[in-house]
Amino acid sequence: MSNNLLIVKNLTKSYKKFNNKFLAMLNVLFFNSLKNYQQHTVIENISFSLKKGESLGIVGLNGAGKSTLLKIISGVTLPTSGHFISNGTISAILELGIGFNEEFTGRENVYAAPLFQNLSKKQIHKLSYEIFEFSELGKYIDEKVKVYSSGMRMRLAFSLATSVSPDILIIDEALSVGDAYFQHKCLERIRDLKEKGTSLIIVSHDKQVILNFCDKAILIDKSKQKMIGNPIKVLDTYNALISGYAPESFSKNDFITKKIQSGSKKAKVTNLSIINLSSIKDKKIYVGDYIKIVIELKVDEIIDDLVVGLMIRDKYGNPIYGTNTFHQNIKLGKLKKNSNINISFSFKANLGPMTYSITTGLHSTDGHLAGNYEWTDSLLYFKVEEKGNFFIGSNFLDAKVNIDDK
Repeated sequence: MSNNLLIVKNLTKSYKKFNNKFLAMLNVLFFNSLKNYQQHTVIENISFSLKKGESLGIVGLNGAGKSTLLKIISGVTLPTSGHFISNGTISAILELGIGFNEEFTGRENVYAAPLFQNLSKKQIHKLSYEIFEFSELGKYIDEKVKVYSSGMRMRLAFSLATSVSPDILIIDEALSVGDAYFQHKCLERIRDLKEKGTSLIIVSHDKQVILNFCDKAILIDKSKQKMIGNPIKVLDTYNALISGYAPESFSKNDFITKKIQSGSKKAKVTNLSIINLSSIKDKKIYVGDYIKIVIELKVDEIIDDLVVGLMIRDKYGNPIYGTNTFHQNIKLGKLKKNSNINISFSFKANLGPMTYSITTGLHSTDGHLAGNYEWTDSLLYFKVEEKGNFFIGSNFLDAKVNIDDK
C-alpha cells in the first residue's frame, strides 16, 4: 500500500481562447460547441507525490501555472486531463480573497466557512475565538471584507486555514503581504504544523521560505514541469532561468548533485581557491581565522562593465554572506579580449563550525540577474573547524564578557 498522502499524475489544464468576448459568450450559449478558438494550456503533465509530513516548494516565473496547479489540488477548479488522489484533508490559502464573500464581515466569513460544518456550537465558539485572536484584526473583524487591505485579508485567510491541523496545507504567496510581525507569526505556526505532521505545498518567490520549509521543490516553466528534486538545486536552476541564460536541458532526477551553471560565457572562472592568512602552513580553517578567497578568471571578449561576486552558503543551502566588486566600489575598467585577472576577497571567517560552499557570479550590474556572464553554484566547498570560546550558532560574534562593579 502506498504511503503517499497526495499523488498528482499528469495534471493538465487548458482553456478555450476566443478572439473576442462575443464569441466567448456564444460558446457558452451553445454549450461549449464553437470550433473557432485557440487552445491555451496553463499547466501540462504535472506529476509528483507527497508523503505525510513532507513539504514541497513550487517555483517558476509569473504566469508559469503555479497558482492554477494549486487551485486544482484545492478543488477550486477541475483539470482538463490527468488526476490526483488525496488521502487526507486539505486546507488552502490561495489568492487573497478566494472563498470570501465581499459583502460579509470578517466574522460572518469565518462562521460561513466549510470548516464549521458538523461541529457543535461549543466547538464552533472555541475555534472561532482562536481564529479571531490569532488574526488580531480587532474591531475590523466586524467590517465587510471588501474594505480590507491585502494584509488584513492575509491575516484572516491564514488564521482560518491554519485553525486546525490539516493533513495538507497549501500556501500560495500569502506570506508576501502584510507586516513583518505577522509574517513571523505565520512562519512560526507553519513550522509548528510541520512538526506535528502536516504536509506543506508552498508557492513563494521568497527563496528562504522554500529552503527552510521544503524537503523538495518543483520548477515549472511555461506550463511544464522542468525539474523536481533538492530545493537548493532547483532554486539554482530557477536563478539561472530568470537570468536569461538558463541551461537548455534540465535534469528531472530527484536530488541531483551536479553543479548548476549559466551565463553567456563572455567571462568565466578558471580557478577558485582559499588561503588561510592566519596560518599559511595549516590547511585547516578555524573559527575566526583571517582568510582570502581568490577568484581567477578569463575574459573571452572585450567587457566594459564586469562585476565579480561571491556568495557563501551553509550546508543547508542558506546564504550566509554575499558581496561583489560593485558593492565594494571597485571598478575593473575596460577588460581586453583573452585577458586574465585575479580578484580576491579577504575577511575573518566568523562562521560557526560547519561545511560551506562558495558560489561565484560574473555579471554586468550590481546583481547577477541581468548581464549574466557566468554563474556557478557551489564551485568550492570548505570546512570551518571549532576553536576557542565558540559554543553554538551559525556566526562567531567574538563576545567579550565583563563584570561591572555596581
